[in-house]
Amino acid sequence: MNLTQNLKWLRYRAKWYLNPQLHLVSKFPTHLDIETTTACNLKCTMCPRTQILKLGKPYEVKFMELNLFKKIIDQSKDRGLFAINLNASGEPLINKDIAEMIRSHEGGYAEKVYLDSVGVPTGGWGHAFLVGSRIPLPVATALFDMDFRTAIDDYNSFNLDLCENRKAVIVDMLFNLGIVRFKTFKKLIARIHARDFSGAADEMVDSKWYGQVGKRAQMLVKMMREDRSYKSIMEV
Repeated sequence: MNLTQNLKWLRYRAKWYLNPQLHLVSKFPTHLDIETTTACNLKCTMCPRTQILKLGKPYEVKFMELNLFKKIIDQSKDRGLFAINLNASGEPLINKDIAEMIRSHEGGYAEKVYLDSVGVPTGGWGHAFLVGSRIPLPVATALFDMDFRTAIDDYNSFNLDLCENRKAVIVDMLFNLGIVRFKTFKKLIARIHARDFSGAADEMVDSKWYGQVGKRAQMLVKMMREDRSYKSIMEV
């Protein structure tokens, strides 16, 4: 979390704690409780809704329209609102528009990962990329396919014109390193352009990357030096 994000968070928490203590009212709320529906499929004993129903009093079930929710968010996000809570007496997941409401609150789809207001890497529609978080197999497969296609496109941008086995080496390195880091291997790229593949293998060995990825690097070096396929090395 950078300094600006730290200050925003601390300012929000200070207002949350101090405003009630000092009887201060902000020009605009820093936090909103938004009731997207009064409907609920539970009867929690501590809930006012349960007590009202027990007394036999009328309790009208309503659902907030998506357009109204979007209007609230649009008018609030630039006026100091820091957080919302989609809950009150109803169960918000019953509202058929709840998923779209959350997307709207997240401010739209973020194609690139960014740091949110508290420094958490975030992307998509508010998805937090946390160490230890679960990635479902279909999502991981889609991400791999995207990264693999990117590595192929990056390889083609170098115009290296390599045989199948050595092309596989460079695509593997691009997948692992990304094009920005791979471009720092200037001597390796120069050796390949000179068709000095033994020298290119030496450049791979003489790098921090070689010690960082272990057996992966050893295999790729052998493929580069000897023009051998991945399967032929694995079968030995």
